[in-house]
Amino acid sequence: MDRAILASVLEITDLYLLTDAEGVILDQRAGSGAKSSLPPGRTLHQRIEDAFPPGVGVGFGEAVAAALETGRPQRFDYDLETADGRRDFEARVNVLQDRRHCVIIVRDITARRQAERALEQERFLLGERVKEQQCLYDIFHLTDDPTAPIEDILLAVVNRIPAGLRYPELASALVTWDEAVYASPGFSVSDCVLSVDDSTGRGEMVRLTFAYGEIPPSCEGGPFLPEETFLAQAIVHRLTEILDRRATEQALLEQKRLLDALLSRTGD
Repeated sequence: MDRAILASVLEITDLYLLTDAEGVILDQRAGSGAKSSLPPGRTLHQRIEDAFPPGVGVGFGEAVAAALETGRPQRFDYDLETADGRRDFEARVNVLQDRRHCVIIVRDITARRQAERALEQERFLLGERVKEQQCLYDIFHLTDDPTAPIEDILLAVVNRIPAGLRYPELASALVTWDEAVYASPGFSVSDCVLSVDDSTGRGEMVRLTFAYGEIPPSCEGGPFLPEETFLAQAIVHRLTEILDRRATEQALLEQKRLLDALLSRTGD
């Protein structure tokens, strides 16, 4: 009966191994496309710990021992270097009714793992977009107060930026406006720096710098995401816009004062 079950299993899985209570491989059958699941060399009549590479073999041995001891199915995942490159596998260990043999079903789950990693990456990137958009929204809100001193606004902006980046615990920000400098606490120049420039209508340079105090855990493609560059560009553009608006308001105020003074003299 057990053999009949194994035969039916072969139709839906890549590989099965039959072991005895000592973990010796007694039988080995592979379905279509199962060659990459097989360890290199001869496996029949070998202990399963010896048939696979050391790290994987130990996992098989422990799973077989646990299944025999508890009578419950065991599962573990592993990866293996194959002729087709490194691939991911799922191994399920089941005890037969005699409690002296185990059937190990091995399935190639590389495609599933790749899909899971892609989904995880998409979720991560979506989370980063939410952080960046919230940061930009907050900065627009901070800079929209017409009564706040511009110095206070610039300080509030650099203090808000780090939380919007991928590694906020390592991040700091700095704004240079003409000769004035506004920095978040702990700002320091390092090898992980992103700077973008803009200029006001009066030709004053505005530079925004993102910096990490140390090299981040993951720097593939650079320490800053492309979207963080867009964020920096949007922020510095917003700052120059506000500075131009303040300059225009100040110029209009000066013109009004001059006009009021002129009218006052004319009245006299």
